[in-house]
Amino acid sequence: MMSGEDNPRGEVSLSHDQLDWLAKRNVGPIPVTVFDALVGLAPFEEPQESQEERHELRELVTQAVEDLPEDERWLIEMLFLTRLSLRFVAKVTGIPKTSLARERDMILAKLRAQLRDHPSVREKLGFF
Repeated sequence: MMSGEDNPRGEVSLSHDQLDWLAKRNVGPIPVTVFDALVGLAPFEEPQESQEERHELRELVTQAVEDLPEDERWLIEMLFLTRLSLRFVAKVTGIPKTSLARERDMILAKLRAQLRDHPSVREKLGFF
């Protein structure tokens, strides 16, 4: 490590081992395109997920949730977007917590099945 006098901007210097560890974790800016993610990779190295890929997957999930019937969409939004607990939603709706949990699991299974069949998701998960 450098002293404060040698390093006036307060930058931290990392050892080779620390830099290698960070490189293996793909720490750094997220590539914008798939092409950017592939540029500069060593052979057999796994590319980092690009912003385009993340955006596409986010849009797929958003559309799948929006396509749900209103009551199912409401439950998913309360539990996962608003982050309310099952106990709180049960208290507000008067529906038993176990019934809500079963309903949540059924909806998530439906979403999983719907998303699993999409070509982008199949490619991401390695299903061809």
